[in-house]
Amino acid sequence: MFGCAELVLWLALTLPSLIYVIVKTKQRGIMFLLLVILLWILLFVLCIMMTGGFPRYIGIVFNIK
Repeated sequence: MFGCAELVLWLALTLPSLIYVIVKTKQRGIMFLLLVILLWILLFVLCIMMTGGFPRYIGIVFNIK
């Protein structure tokens, strides 16, 4: 449970810096923008897999037993 809450908090805290990076990379082209977004999604998936996988994450977040 603590890992899921920590992951959600960490992802929420990274959003302002992610938005800043997206605005800056948008000026360089669409490929850099897609790269940043894909890396963030990959990091999210990797963190969920390290904390027990999607079924466990969804079960804890949405209180499904």
